[in-house]
Amino acid sequence: MRRTLAPRGLWLVLWSLSWCAGSTALAADPADAVPDSASVVLRWKSPQTTLAKLAEYADAVQPGSGEIVKGGLPALGQAISHPGLAGVDIEKDWWAIVFAESGEKPAVVFVIPVTDAKAVEDALPDHFEFHTADKLAIFSDNEEALDKVRKRMGGKGKTLWSKIDAASKKRFNASDVSVLVHVQQLAEEFETELEQAEPQLNAFLDQLSAAIPEAQRSQIGAAFDMYRVLGKAALQGVKDSHSLTLGITISKDAIRYEDRLQVEEGTPTAKFLASQATGDLPASIDIQSNTSGSDEGT
Repeated sequence: MRRTLAPRGLWLVLWSLSWCAGSTALAADPADAVPDSASVVLRWKSPQTTLAKLAEYADAVQPGSGEIVKGGLPALGQAISHPGLAGVDIEKDWWAIVFAESGEKPAVVFVIPVTDAKAVEDALPDHFEFHTADKLAIFSDNEEALDKVRKRMGGKGKTLWSKIDAASKKRFNASDVSVLVHVQQLAEEFETELEQAEPQLNAFLDQLSAAIPEAQRSQIGAAFDMYRVLGKAALQGVKDSHSLTLGITISKDAIRYEDRLQVEEGTPTAKFLASQATGDLPASIDIQSNTSGSDEGT
């Protein structure tokens, strides 16, 4: 019986390829850094590429202005407290995770891909906390907030994305600049403020009405009633919503704005929306017509 024996070197190559594939699969993903306690998530897709697209659009609007836009990277660096951008990978997506608590200053944690983590750490202000995971730098001036992200990267707790529907995720991932507002978390955190909002609105409208001459009051009373109804509906909408996704997509011809509201099933807001004509309303700015408008989608 003939047996074929693979050369010893071939087994070594196969083992190396397998190890590399496993290492790639385990590479840290910024999306995994978002815990379900996050209030807002922002992602800037490949800053270098997105700025190049914005520069192309700017040139189409005003020839020559694109070069100014391309020089905007230091401004983006300023936004993450690292204007020099030493060690930062500007070809991969940048993330910012915001944690908001009632009565406290919002805390922001940056999750930034790096080519040299030490260079990033050395360039940050002294009061910043710093952590690395694979090729990601995670830093913030709030130790507690950074610890939430660090634990999530370590696989502890739940990710926010487990609560977000597929259509909202798709919109977030497809946009050049994406923002996801965790409305449910904010409504729970600021429950007291929300409960006080309607009485405060009614008191304000009462004061405004009292300041108007009686002869005119009856004429605009219906308008004040409409404001009360709209205010109550808006507050109910906040309480019933789960998330709001905002996306900006840039091309040479247009800057497109899209949004999606995820509402909890069975709530008054969900029932009201179900009774209305459905569809997303993305707004865009088209340089050819130089106008802004809305396009209905499904």
